[in-house]
This record gives sequence, C-alpha cells and structure tokens, in this order.
Amino acid sequence: MSNLDKEISYIVASDINMRDGIGLETYINGDLVMEIFGDNFEKRTYITLFSDIV
Repeated sequence: MSNLDKEISYIVASDINMRDGIGLETYINGDLVMEIFGDNFEKRTYITLFSDIV
C-alpha cells in the first residue's frame, strides 16, 4: 500500500479522568497508531506509538 492509499485522521481529545490534559490521537485507515498527550498535572508531554508503521 502506498502513502497515497492511506487515510490519515486525527482527533484532539481532552482527558480529565485518570489523567488531566489534552491529546492528539492519530489514525491510519481507522487504526490508532500514535497518541501525543500533554499532561497538565505532571507538566510533561508523552508520545505513545501503537504501531511500527509510524
């Protein structure tokens, strides 16, 4: 599959339950592949990869 055949989408989400902050979720063809999360309490940014294609 070429890069032109991939559908990339993003969701900006706020979280105030177990953690407090805002995140950007990245999806490729409907699969969650990466999250960038800024934690307001810890004053840190976390990047989580859910796939090796990123």
